[in-house]
Amino acid sequence: MLEIKRKIDFFILVGLFTVYPVSSYALTAADAFVGYKVCCENSPRGIYSKDEFVYFVSETEMTDRVKRLVYEGRSMLNFQRQLKKYVVQGMVSIDESKISYGGALGTKIQKVIASHGHIDVNIKNIRSHILVNHVDYKKNNPKIYRYVAAIPVAEVNKYKKTVFENNNQIEAVVRKVFSEASEEERFQELIGYYLEMGLIEDAIYYQQQLLSKQLHLVNYYHQENPYHERKILREVLSIVKSGEKPPSIYLEQLPANAEVMEGVLEKHQKDPMELIVLLRTVLVDRNGIERNAVHKKIYESLSKLADKYSSMQDYLTLEGQIRKLEDDGSSFFQDSPLLMGVLETSGHLIISKNLSDGVTEDFRQAKELFHQGKNPEKIKNLLVRAIQLSPRHLKSWEYLAAILWAQKMEKEALLIYTQLYQMDNSNLEIMANLTECYERVGLKNIAMSYLEYIVMLNSEKNIRSVSDIVNRVSVKLD
Repeated sequence: MLEIKRKIDFFILVGLFTVYPVSSYALTAADAFVGYKVCCENSPRGIYSKDEFVYFVSETEMTDRVKRLVYEGRSMLNFQRQLKKYVVQGMVSIDESKISYGGALGTKIQKVIASHGHIDVNIKNIRSHILVNHVDYKKNNPKIYRYVAAIPVAEVNKYKKTVFENNNQIEAVVRKVFSEASEEERFQELIGYYLEMGLIEDAIYYQQQLLSKQLHLVNYYHQENPYHERKILREVLSIVKSGEKPPSIYLEQLPANAEVMEGVLEKHQKDPMELIVLLRTVLVDRNGIERNAVHKKIYESLSKLADKYSSMQDYLTLEGQIRKLEDDGSSFFQDSPLLMGVLETSGHLIISKNLSDGVTEDFRQAKELFHQGKNPEKIKNLLVRAIQLSPRHLKSWEYLAAILWAQKMEKEALLIYTQLYQMDNSNLEIMANLTECYERVGLKNIAMSYLEYIVMLNSEKNIRSVSDIVNRVSVKLD
């Protein structure tokens, strides 16, 4: 067997010279193989340098009865870890004095910087020569899977420089922290980060997501079977009559039902964020007295957040502005039950996913008139009808917000952008427009918080329209 292996090694070496006789890549691979034979053929797992190459040697003990492909995969992952170790070696850390965040977020950022956790190294992004990729038959007690990759020193140094340039900013660290926390099981951690940054709209969004699965949070929906709904309602009322609290499972069929939500709210009094989301869920279709009582509780919860996070003070002002808009009886919102729900919930109406997101004829007409610059009132009316018919059609909301903004109805536009952002919080342009609304209505602290966040996110994407809005808002906030 050993003799066979020696012949295989010989043919590999010859093949490197003969299969690619004129290729510089082949010659480099051949040189790498020769260097490996001299430097580290018999060396254990580790990183070695010889002449013009860096060698990454991986060894995995074959203890599992699995396919060879599994060991190859494990070896490649180890190669990636080794490459990262080599790349970050001696790399100057980000100046921690640049960290403007405190609390749990600041602590997490420091940990990521210290561990180089923000640096992503991918073996696919650098040219390497795989010299060994098989069971090492020289070591058969136990069997060892050996994987060796070689990279020219010049190539590694070039790659190291690129990695450093792309990751030497605090923004890269923050993006990494948020990316890791964007998994459902870590949403609570993510909500805390957003609150510390003064980004309550994002905190609300993820709090909604966290509560939605267990409580079926919807407050604008279409009941396909009203007879079934009545049957379930009778069951709920029967439980209430007996003096018990109906279980939250009923919310799946009776979204935001007052009798069921009463019991749910009792269990979520301690967490202001949870309470804000749940209270907004129950607002739709309540009478004036009930709505006022709910709004008072929301304000109290926002006050608790403001006591803990100074950046939240502006949200108290915002809540007051929206309530004044509601008390004034804005005809714009009263034109549509859907828009009244947006006003009542401060732009946090949870629209059922079973409602339409299709393009309506009203939207087509509105879009055509919009681009012609004609008849803004007609455009607005058409768009109101469009979203009523197709509540989940995002473009209808976007155009509606734009026409309100053009008519200098900033507070109304802010509410529509807020609603839109709750429906699509991955859209940087929506976030930028919302930020400009904050600035225009005098909420400069919120605007500044979101502006910093947008700059961080857009530094990677570089969206022109977003940059234009950022520049406009920055000038006004200076």
